[in-house]
Amino acid sequence: MAQSTSAPAETIDLTGALRLALERNLNLKQSANDVNLSHATVAQERANFLPNLNLSVGPSLRFGRAFDQSTASLTDQRSEGLSFNASSNITLFNGFTNIASLREAQLNEAATKNNFDRTRQGILYQTTSQYLQVFLNGELIRVEDENMEAQRQQLASIEAQYEAGNRPIADVLQQRAAIAQTEQRLIAAQHNHELAQQQLKQTLHLPSLAAITFAAPDEALLQTEPVDYNAAALIEQALAAREDLSAQRYRIEAAEQGIRVARGGYLPSVSLNASTGTNYTSLNEQFSLTDQLGDVNPNGSIGLSVSIPVFNRLQTKTTVERAQVGAENERLALEIIAQEVAYDVQQALLNYQTAQAQLLAAERQLEAAQEALAAAEARYDVGASTLLEVTEARSLYVEAASGRLEAQYNVLDSELAIAYQTGQLDEALVARLQ
Repeated sequence: MAQSTSAPAETIDLTGALRLALERNLNLKQSANDVNLSHATVAQERANFLPNLNLSVGPSLRFGRAFDQSTASLTDQRSEGLSFNASSNITLFNGFTNIASLREAQLNEAATKNNFDRTRQGILYQTTSQYLQVFLNGELIRVEDENMEAQRQQLASIEAQYEAGNRPIADVLQQRAAIAQTEQRLIAAQHNHELAQQQLKQTLHLPSLAAITFAAPDEALLQTEPVDYNAAALIEQALAAREDLSAQRYRIEAAEQGIRVARGGYLPSVSLNASTGTNYTSLNEQFSLTDQLGDVNPNGSIGLSVSIPVFNRLQTKTTVERAQVGAENERLALEIIAQEVAYDVQQALLNYQTAQAQLLAAERQLEAAQEALAAAEARYDVGASTLLEVTEARSLYVEAASGRLEAQYNVLDSELAIAYQTGQLDEALVARLQ
Protein backbone atom coordinates (compact mmCIF):
# COMPACT_ATOMS: atom_id res chain seq x y z
CA MET A 1 0.00 0.00 0.00
CA ALA A 2 1.41 3.39 -0.93
CA GLN A 3 2.45 5.65 1.88
CA SER A 4 0.99 9.12 1.96
CA THR A 5 3.08 12.18 2.76
CA SER A 6 0.30 14.75 2.38
CA ALA A 7 -1.39 14.14 5.73
CA PRO A 8 -0.72 16.63 8.53
CA ALA A 9 2.09 15.69 10.87
CA GLU A 10 1.04 13.61 13.85
CA THR A 11 2.67 14.42 17.18
CA ILE A 12 3.70 11.49 19.39
CA ASP A 13 5.07 11.93 22.88
CA LEU A 14 7.02 9.35 24.85
CA THR A 15 3.91 7.94 26.51
CA GLY A 16 2.25 7.56 23.12
CA ALA A 17 5.36 5.94 21.68
CA LEU A 18 5.45 3.40 24.49
CA ARG A 19 1.76 2.62 23.96
CA LEU A 20 2.24 2.14 20.21
CA ALA A 21 5.26 -0.10 20.79
CA LEU A 22 3.28 -2.37 23.12
CA GLU A 23 0.32 -2.47 20.74
CA ARG A 24 2.25 -3.17 17.54
CA ASN A 25 5.43 -5.03 18.42
CA LEU A 26 5.40 -8.42 16.69
CA ASN A 27 7.64 -10.13 19.23
CA LEU A 28 5.24 -9.12 22.00
CA LYS A 29 2.31 -10.44 19.96
CA GLN A 30 4.10 -13.76 19.55
CA SER A 31 4.72 -13.86 23.29
CA ALA A 32 1.03 -13.14 23.91
CA ASN A 33 0.14 -16.00 21.57
CA ASP A 34 2.37 -18.29 23.62
CA VAL A 35 0.45 -17.27 26.75
CA ASN A 36 -2.88 -18.02 25.04
CA LEU A 37 -1.57 -21.37 23.83
CA SER A 38 -0.38 -22.36 27.30
CA HIS A 39 -3.77 -21.32 28.72
CA ALA A 40 -5.49 -23.60 26.21
CA THR A 41 -3.16 -26.43 27.24
CA VAL A 42 -4.16 -25.97 30.88
CA ALA A 43 -7.84 -26.07 29.90
CA GLN A 44 -7.24 -29.31 27.99
CA GLU A 45 -5.46 -30.90 30.95
CA ARG A 46 -8.36 -29.99 33.25
CA ALA A 47 -10.81 -31.49 30.77
CA ASN A 48 -8.91 -34.79 30.91
CA PHE A 49 -10.41 -35.37 34.37
CA LEU A 50 -13.94 -35.40 32.88
CA PRO A 51 -15.65 -38.38 31.22
CA ASN A 52 -15.92 -38.42 27.47
CA LEU A 53 -19.14 -39.12 25.55
CA ASN A 54 -19.42 -40.58 22.05
CA LEU A 55 -22.60 -40.93 20.05
CA SER A 56 -22.88 -42.93 16.85
CA VAL A 57 -25.60 -43.66 14.31
CA GLY A 58 -25.10 -46.49 11.84
CA PRO A 59 -27.53 -46.99 8.95
CA SER A 60 -26.69 -50.11 6.90
CA LEU A 61 -27.79 -51.97 3.78
CA ARG A 62 -26.97 -55.66 3.48
CA PHE A 63 -27.43 -57.96 0.52
CA GLY A 64 -26.18 -61.36 -0.64
CA ARG A 65 -27.03 -65.05 -0.47
CA ALA A 66 -28.43 -66.63 2.66
CA PHE A 67 -29.66 -70.11 3.63
CA ASP A 68 -33.42 -70.30 3.96
CA GLN A 69 -34.17 -73.02 6.55
CA SER A 70 -37.82 -73.28 5.54
CA THR A 71 -36.96 -74.25 1.96
CA ALA A 72 -33.48 -75.68 2.62
CA SER A 73 -32.05 -73.60 -0.23
CA LEU A 74 -29.93 -70.52 -0.89
CA THR A 75 -31.81 -67.35 -1.61
CA ASP A 76 -30.86 -63.79 -2.50
CA GLN A 77 -31.54 -61.62 0.48
CA ARG A 78 -31.51 -57.85 1.14
CA SER A 79 -32.03 -56.09 4.46
CA GLU A 80 -31.89 -52.60 5.95
CA GLY A 81 -30.56 -51.83 9.41
CA LEU A 82 -30.16 -48.92 11.79
CA SER A 83 -28.20 -48.71 15.03
CA PHE A 84 -27.76 -46.10 17.75
CA ASN A 85 -24.93 -46.27 20.29
CA ALA A 86 -23.60 -44.10 23.11
CA SER A 87 -20.44 -44.76 25.10
CA SER A 88 -18.54 -43.01 27.85
CA ASN A 89 -15.21 -43.51 29.59
CA ILE A 90 -13.66 -41.90 32.64
CA THR A 91 -10.20 -42.45 34.05
CA LEU A 92 -10.29 -43.35 37.71
CA PHE A 93 -6.57 -43.79 38.19
CA ASN A 94 -3.61 -43.57 35.84
CA GLY A 95 -0.62 -43.42 38.14
CA PHE A 96 -1.28 -39.75 38.99
CA THR A 97 -0.27 -38.86 35.45
CA ASN A 98 -3.26 -36.59 34.89
CA ILE A 99 -2.58 -34.65 38.10
CA ALA A 100 1.09 -34.18 37.25
CA SER A 101 0.23 -33.22 33.65
CA LEU A 102 -2.15 -30.53 34.85
CA ARG A 103 0.43 -29.13 37.24
CA GLU A 104 3.07 -29.20 34.52
CA ALA A 105 0.79 -27.25 32.17
CA GLN A 106 0.01 -24.68 34.88
CA LEU A 107 3.70 -24.13 35.58
CA ASN A 108 4.48 -23.75 31.89
CA GLU A 109 1.66 -21.22 31.64
CA ALA A 110 3.19 -19.23 34.49
CA ALA A 111 6.57 -19.33 32.71
CA THR A 112 5.09 -17.98 29.46
CA LYS A 113 3.45 -15.13 31.39
CA ASN A 114 6.82 -14.22 32.91
CA ASN A 115 8.42 -14.35 29.46
CA PHE A 116 5.70 -12.02 28.18
CA ASP A 117 6.42 -9.54 30.96
CA ARG A 118 10.17 -9.64 30.28
CA THR A 119 9.61 -9.15 26.55
CA ARG A 120 7.35 -6.21 27.37
CA GLN A 121 10.03 -4.60 29.55
CA GLY A 122 12.59 -5.05 26.78
CA ILE A 123 10.33 -3.24 24.33
CA LEU A 124 9.76 -0.41 26.78
CA TYR A 125 13.50 0.03 27.31
CA GLN A 126 14.31 -0.13 23.59
CA THR A 127 11.59 2.39 22.73
CA THR A 128 12.62 4.81 25.48
CA SER A 129 16.29 4.57 24.52
CA GLN A 130 15.54 5.20 20.84
CA TYR A 131 13.20 8.06 21.73
CA LEU A 132 15.93 9.76 23.76
CA GLN A 133 18.42 9.18 20.94
CA VAL A 134 16.17 11.15 18.59
CA PHE A 135 16.35 14.19 20.86
CA LEU A 136 20.05 13.80 21.60
CA ASN A 137 20.72 13.96 17.87
CA GLY A 138 18.38 16.94 17.63
CA GLU A 139 20.37 18.73 20.34
CA LEU A 140 23.60 17.96 18.46
CA ILE A 141 22.06 19.62 15.39
CA ARG A 142 21.29 22.68 17.53
CA VAL A 143 24.93 22.86 18.65
CA GLU A 144 26.13 22.69 15.04
CA ASP A 145 23.56 25.31 13.99
CA GLU A 146 24.81 27.70 16.68
CA ASN A 147 28.37 26.99 15.61
CA MET A 148 27.45 27.67 11.99
CA GLU A 149 25.85 31.00 12.89
CA ALA A 150 28.91 32.04 14.90
CA GLN A 151 31.22 31.01 12.05
CA ARG A 152 29.25 33.07 9.55
CA GLN A 153 29.28 36.11 11.78
CA GLN A 154 33.02 35.73 12.16
CA LEU A 155 33.40 35.42 8.39
CA ALA A 156 31.46 38.63 7.89
CA SER A 157 33.73 40.37 10.40
CA ILE A 158 36.90 39.04 8.77
CA GLU A 159 35.70 40.01 5.29
CA ALA A 160 34.98 43.54 6.53
CA GLN A 161 38.45 43.76 8.06
CA TYR A 162 39.97 42.39 4.86
CA GLU A 163 38.22 45.06 2.83
CA ALA A 164 39.67 47.62 5.22
CA GLY A 165 43.11 46.13 4.76
CA ASN A 166 43.42 44.88 8.32
CA ARG A 167 43.27 41.13 7.58
CA PRO A 168 44.98 39.00 4.92
CA ILE A 169 43.01 37.07 2.32
CA ALA A 170 44.31 33.87 3.94
CA ASP A 171 42.09 34.52 6.96
CA VAL A 172 39.05 34.85 4.73
CA LEU A 173 39.81 31.61 2.92
CA GLN A 174 40.59 29.82 6.16
CA GLN A 175 37.28 30.93 7.68
CA ARG A 176 35.38 29.82 4.59
CA ALA A 177 37.04 26.43 4.89
CA ALA A 178 36.00 26.28 8.54
CA ILE A 179 32.39 27.02 7.53
CA ALA A 180 32.52 24.24 4.93
CA GLN A 181 33.77 21.84 7.57
CA THR A 182 30.97 22.91 9.91
CA GLU A 183 28.47 22.30 7.10
CA GLN A 184 29.76 18.75 6.80
CA ARG A 185 29.32 18.16 10.52
CA LEU A 186 25.83 19.66 10.36
CA ILE A 187 24.88 17.37 7.48
CA ALA A 188 26.19 14.37 9.42
CA ALA A 189 24.20 15.43 12.50
CA GLN A 190 21.03 15.83 10.42
CA HIS A 191 21.61 12.39 8.89
CA ASN A 192 22.00 10.81 12.32
CA HIS A 193 18.85 12.55 13.53
CA GLU A 194 16.81 11.30 10.58
CA LEU A 195 18.26 7.80 10.97
CA ALA A 196 17.30 7.79 14.67
CA GLN A 197 13.75 8.80 13.76
CA GLN A 198 13.53 6.03 11.17
CA GLN A 199 14.73 3.47 13.70
CA LEU A 200 12.11 4.66 16.18
CA LYS A 201 9.41 4.50 13.50
CA GLN A 202 10.46 0.95 12.69
CA THR A 203 10.18 -0.03 16.36
CA LEU A 204 6.71 1.54 16.49
CA HIS A 205 5.76 -0.09 13.15
CA LEU A 206 4.96 3.28 11.59
CA PRO A 207 5.26 3.92 7.83
CA SER A 208 8.73 5.22 7.05
CA LEU A 209 7.32 8.18 5.08
CA ALA A 210 4.64 9.04 7.64
CA ALA A 211 4.67 12.67 8.76
CA ILE A 212 5.47 12.19 12.44
CA THR A 213 6.66 14.76 14.94
CA PHE A 214 8.09 13.39 18.16
CA ALA A 215 7.38 15.68 21.08
CA ALA A 216 10.31 16.70 23.25
CA PRO A 217 10.49 14.71 26.48
CA ASP A 218 9.55 16.47 29.68
CA GLU A 219 12.40 18.13 31.51
CA ALA A 220 11.65 15.97 34.55
CA LEU A 221 12.54 12.90 32.52
CA LEU A 222 15.96 14.31 31.69
CA GLN A 223 16.81 15.35 35.23
CA THR A 224 19.15 12.93 36.96
CA GLU A 225 20.74 12.95 40.36
CA PRO A 226 23.86 10.88 41.08
CA VAL A 227 22.98 7.62 42.83
CA ASP A 228 25.45 5.58 44.84
CA TYR A 229 24.33 2.11 43.78
CA ASN A 230 25.51 -1.00 45.59
CA ALA A 231 26.46 -3.75 43.16
CA ALA A 232 25.63 -6.64 45.52
CA ALA A 233 22.23 -5.15 46.36
CA LEU A 234 21.43 -4.61 42.66
CA ILE A 235 22.34 -8.20 41.79
CA GLU A 236 20.27 -9.52 44.68
CA GLN A 237 17.34 -7.40 43.55
CA ALA A 238 17.69 -8.63 39.96
CA LEU A 239 17.84 -12.29 41.01
CA ALA A 240 14.60 -11.80 42.95
CA ALA A 241 12.70 -9.65 40.46
CA ARG A 242 13.80 -10.57 36.94
CA GLU A 243 10.92 -12.13 35.01
CA ASP A 244 13.16 -14.38 32.92
CA LEU A 245 14.58 -15.93 36.09
CA SER A 246 11.08 -16.49 37.46
CA ALA A 247 10.10 -18.09 34.17
CA GLN A 248 13.05 -20.47 34.36
CA ARG A 249 12.20 -21.46 37.93
CA TYR A 250 8.70 -22.36 36.74
CA ARG A 251 10.22 -24.42 33.91
CA ILE A 252 12.25 -26.40 36.44
CA GLU A 253 9.13 -27.17 38.46
CA ALA A 254 7.29 -28.10 35.26
CA ALA A 255 10.13 -30.44 34.26
CA GLU A 256 9.94 -32.12 37.67
CA GLN A 257 6.24 -32.68 37.10
CA GLY A 258 7.19 -34.14 33.73
CA ILE A 259 9.23 -36.76 35.60
CA ARG A 260 6.11 -37.66 37.61
CA VAL A 261 4.18 -37.97 34.36
CA ALA A 262 6.80 -40.34 32.98
CA ARG A 263 6.92 -42.45 36.15
CA GLY A 264 3.15 -42.89 35.95
CA GLY A 265 3.86 -45.40 33.20
CA TYR A 266 5.07 -47.87 35.84
CA LEU A 267 1.69 -47.91 37.61
CA PRO A 268 -1.57 -49.56 36.57
CA SER A 269 -4.45 -47.54 35.19
CA VAL A 270 -8.14 -47.99 35.96
CA SER A 271 -11.02 -46.65 33.91
CA LEU A 272 -14.79 -46.93 34.08
CA ASN A 273 -16.63 -47.71 30.84
CA ALA A 274 -20.32 -47.46 30.09
CA SER A 275 -22.25 -47.90 26.86
CA THR A 276 -25.81 -48.19 25.66
CA GLY A 277 -27.43 -48.68 22.28
CA THR A 278 -30.22 -50.12 20.19
CA ASN A 279 -30.68 -51.32 16.62
CA TYR A 280 -33.20 -52.21 13.96
CA THR A 281 -33.12 -54.75 11.11
CA SER A 282 -35.67 -55.32 8.38
CA LEU A 283 -35.10 -59.10 8.67
CA ASN A 284 -37.13 -59.07 11.88
CA GLU A 285 -40.55 -58.71 10.29
CA GLN A 286 -42.32 -59.50 13.56
CA PHE A 287 -41.54 -56.10 15.10
CA SER A 288 -41.71 -52.64 13.64
CA LEU A 289 -38.91 -50.05 13.58
CA THR A 290 -40.26 -48.31 16.68
CA ASP A 291 -40.73 -51.56 18.58
CA GLN A 292 -37.23 -52.81 17.79
CA LEU A 293 -35.53 -49.54 18.69
CA GLY A 294 -37.58 -48.82 21.78
CA ASP A 295 -38.53 -52.20 23.28
CA VAL A 296 -36.84 -55.20 21.71
CA ASN A 297 -33.18 -54.29 21.04
CA PRO A 298 -32.01 -51.69 23.61
CA ASN A 299 -28.89 -52.85 25.44
CA GLY A 300 -26.26 -51.47 27.75
CA SER A 301 -23.09 -52.32 29.60
CA ILE A 302 -20.88 -50.97 32.37
CA GLY A 303 -17.49 -52.18 33.49
CA LEU A 304 -14.04 -51.48 34.81
CA SER A 305 -10.91 -51.69 32.74
CA VAL A 306 -7.61 -52.30 34.52
CA SER A 307 -4.35 -52.10 32.61
CA ILE A 308 -1.19 -53.30 34.32
CA PRO A 309 2.12 -52.54 32.59
CA VAL A 310 4.31 -55.61 32.58
CA PHE A 311 6.87 -55.01 29.84
CA ASN A 312 6.80 -52.32 27.14
CA ARG A 313 10.28 -52.72 25.71
CA LEU A 314 11.80 -50.24 28.24
CA GLN A 315 9.76 -47.34 26.87
CA THR A 316 8.77 -46.08 30.32
CA LYS A 317 12.33 -46.34 31.63
CA THR A 318 13.63 -44.37 28.66
CA THR A 319 10.88 -41.76 29.05
CA VAL A 320 11.75 -41.28 32.73
CA GLU A 321 15.45 -40.89 31.97
CA ARG A 322 14.71 -38.33 29.27
CA ALA A 323 12.49 -36.37 31.66
CA GLN A 324 15.22 -36.43 34.31
CA VAL A 325 17.82 -35.16 31.84
CA GLY A 326 15.40 -32.47 30.72
CA ALA A 327 14.89 -31.33 34.31
CA GLU A 328 18.65 -31.23 34.91
CA ASN A 329 19.11 -29.13 31.76
CA GLU A 330 16.49 -26.70 33.04
CA ARG A 331 18.41 -26.38 36.32
CA LEU A 332 21.62 -25.72 34.42
CA ALA A 333 19.79 -23.14 32.31
CA LEU A 334 18.77 -21.34 35.51
CA GLU A 335 22.41 -21.17 36.62
CA ILE A 336 23.41 -19.81 33.21
CA ILE A 337 20.70 -17.14 33.27
CA ALA A 338 21.57 -16.18 36.85
CA GLN A 339 25.21 -15.70 35.84
CA GLU A 340 24.17 -13.62 32.84
CA VAL A 341 21.90 -11.51 35.03
CA ALA A 342 24.73 -10.80 37.46
CA TYR A 343 27.06 -9.78 34.63
CA ASP A 344 24.35 -7.69 32.94
CA VAL A 345 23.69 -5.80 36.17
CA GLN A 346 27.40 -5.29 36.80
CA GLN A 347 27.92 -4.01 33.26
CA ALA A 348 24.94 -1.65 33.53
CA LEU A 349 26.34 -0.32 36.80
CA LEU A 350 29.79 0.21 35.29
CA ASN A 351 28.21 2.01 32.34
CA TYR A 352 26.31 4.25 34.74
CA GLN A 353 29.39 5.06 36.80
CA THR A 354 31.38 5.77 33.65
CA ALA A 355 28.60 7.99 32.28
CA GLN A 356 28.50 9.96 35.54
CA ALA A 357 32.27 10.45 35.47
CA GLN A 358 32.13 11.45 31.80
CA LEU A 359 29.39 13.97 32.55
CA LEU A 360 31.47 15.65 35.24
CA ALA A 361 34.51 15.71 32.96
CA ALA A 362 32.42 17.00 30.05
CA GLU A 363 31.04 19.86 32.15
CA ARG A 364 34.55 20.89 33.18
CA GLN A 365 35.75 20.54 29.60
CA LEU A 366 32.88 22.67 28.29
CA GLU A 367 33.52 25.41 30.84
CA ALA A 368 37.22 25.47 30.00
CA ALA A 369 36.60 25.35 26.24
CA GLN A 370 34.11 28.21 26.47
CA GLU A 371 36.63 30.37 28.32
CA ALA A 372 39.42 29.38 25.91
CA LEU A 373 37.28 30.32 22.91
CA ALA A 374 36.37 33.70 24.38
CA ALA A 375 40.03 34.39 25.10
CA ALA A 376 41.16 33.30 21.63
CA GLU A 377 38.53 35.51 19.96
CA ALA A 378 39.55 38.46 22.11
CA ARG A 379 43.23 38.00 21.26
CA TYR A 380 42.40 37.63 17.57
CA ASP A 381 40.36 40.82 17.60
CA VAL A 382 43.40 42.77 18.82
CA GLY A 383 45.80 40.93 16.53
CA ALA A 384 47.50 38.97 19.30
CA SER A 385 46.69 35.53 17.86
CA THR A 386 46.02 33.85 14.54
CA LEU A 387 42.72 32.69 13.09
CA LEU A 388 43.98 29.13 13.33
CA GLU A 389 44.04 29.43 17.11
CA VAL A 390 40.45 30.70 17.10
CA THR A 391 39.37 27.88 14.78
CA GLU A 392 40.99 25.28 17.00
CA ALA A 393 39.44 26.81 20.11
CA ARG A 394 36.00 26.84 18.49
CA SER A 395 36.38 23.23 17.38
CA LEU A 396 37.24 22.22 20.95
CA TYR A 397 34.23 24.15 22.24
CA VAL A 398 31.83 22.46 19.82
CA GLU A 399 33.32 19.09 20.69
CA ALA A 400 32.92 19.83 24.41
CA ALA A 401 29.31 20.99 23.98
CA SER A 402 28.44 17.87 22.02
CA GLY A 403 30.27 15.69 24.54
CA ARG A 404 28.34 17.16 27.44
CA LEU A 405 25.02 16.49 25.71
CA GLU A 406 25.99 12.92 24.92
CA ALA A 407 27.19 12.37 28.49
CA GLN A 408 23.94 13.77 29.89
CA TYR A 409 21.83 11.41 27.78
CA ASN A 410 24.18 8.50 28.51
CA VAL A 411 23.62 8.99 32.24
CA LEU A 412 19.86 8.78 31.78
CA ASP A 413 20.06 5.80 29.43
CA SER A 414 22.42 3.90 31.74
CA GLU A 415 20.17 4.66 34.71
CA LEU A 416 17.20 3.19 32.82
CA ALA A 417 19.40 0.24 31.84
CA ILE A 418 20.01 -0.51 35.53
CA ALA A 419 16.26 -0.44 36.12
CA TYR A 420 15.73 -2.79 33.17
CA GLN A 421 18.45 -5.22 34.20
CA THR A 422 17.11 -5.38 37.78
CA GLY A 423 13.50 -5.85 36.63
CA GLN A 424 12.36 -2.42 37.89
CA LEU A 425 11.87 -0.59 34.58
CA ASP A 426 8.11 -0.14 34.96
CA GLU A 427 8.55 1.58 38.31
CA ALA A 428 11.36 3.78 36.96
CA LEU A 429 9.30 4.92 33.96
CA VAL A 430 6.22 5.57 36.06
CA ALA A 431 8.26 7.69 38.46
CA ARG A 432 9.65 9.78 35.60
CA LEU A 433 6.50 10.09 33.47
CA GLN A 434 3.91 10.79 36.16
